[in-house]
Amino acid sequence: MNFDKKSYNFKVGADSCTTDGKYVKGSKNMFDIAGGKNNDWVLYAAYPDASMMRNKLAIDTYEAMTGLWTSHSRYVELYVDGEYKGVYLFMEKPEEASERIAINPTKGYAFKYDKTDVFDRAEDRHTSDPKKTDGTTFITDRTGQHNLTTYNSVVDQAFEVEYLPNGNEIGGDGSATATTDLAALKAHFIAFEDSLAAGNFTKVRQYIDYDSWADWFILNEFRKNAIKGVIS
Repeated sequence: MNFDKKSYNFKVGADSCTTDGKYVKGSKNMFDIAGGKNNDWVLYAAYPDASMMRNKLAIDTYEAMTGLWTSHSRYVELYVDGEYKGVYLFMEKPEEASERIAINPTKGYAFKYDKTDVFDRAEDRHTSDPKKTDGTTFITDRTGQHNLTTYNSVVDQAFEVEYLPNGNEIGGDGSATATTDLAALKAHFIAFEDSLAAGNFTKVRQYIDYDSWADWFILNEFRKNAIKGVIS
């Protein structure tokens, strides 16, 4: 948030939303880059990368190498109210959708490991135990940190769950199902990390898709992306 050039997530609506001043839900295939219509998109600033090529190269290479879906993109020049904001990478947002990430509807999850914003921290911090979280985020014994100071802000770095089986979202109503799912995910991660730390690679393979894990590592090495170790 302290970068001079900001990235943006945004939604598009039906064409009518531009004529009567009211948002009308709709979907589009923006710039004809996608496999289908959707309303969630990203304008990626790539501010730390002067070439603006590193992430696009990795994403495009992954699709060419594996034949699996990756976020399709193109370069655009952004103007906001007539003010030039520079060159951006216009991208599909990675999310559960038939034309994006087709997650098993009965037993699939989508989550990310990232710095959580102030609203997530306020909603998800456990009131009685600051090492626990309610709602959408969790940390494990080895991965994650509370009260991380970065760019003049204090955030948590945690796993954040964005999709549950049958299209549910964690945290909305605090349901028992959501709580159970979150606990199961955390236990799965802890078991994986314990196995990896112990060097029990036979057991490690029971917790991950080994081929996609290897692809991820190869691509990070190929594009010289710095990988910070989180297993100790």
